[in-house]
Amino acid sequence: MDHRLQDNYCYHSQLVAIAPIGCRAHCLFTVKATTLRTHQEIDARLLAMVRVCVEKIDANPGLLARLRANAERIADSRIRSEWLHLTRLPWEDLRRSILSQSPEGDQLRQNAPLGGVLTNAERFQFFRPKVPESRQ
Repeated sequence: MDHRLQDNYCYHSQLVAIAPIGCRAHCLFTVKATTLRTHQEIDARLLAMVRVCVEKIDANPGLLARLRANAERIADSRIRSEWLHLTRLPWEDLRRSILSQSPEGDQLRQNAPLGGVLTNAERFQFFRPKVPESRQ
């Protein structure tokens, strides 16, 4: 896979969508055209990734500073304002909001400034092709 960093975005020649979340300096995830077919599958994968991010923040509350710093860099003023408000809430309230399995929770996760919370290795685990059970 051809991989390069340009203008603070990761570009992958074999990928059709680049989805940095919150922070332009970190791609939280990318989407392969052949991997995901429905919005429900994308939302489910994103929820799983956010759950891992939340677990890491639970274990290391210092990561909230990264979330806040990322929120300050969101280009869209409406989304930035919403996330700056959310990052001022107690962690338990913010945690509950971003894990909510509701349309509102889905929308928050799509713009969550969680870039840099997961390592590349953790992030890539969500995009490895599923091996059929008969081949494992």
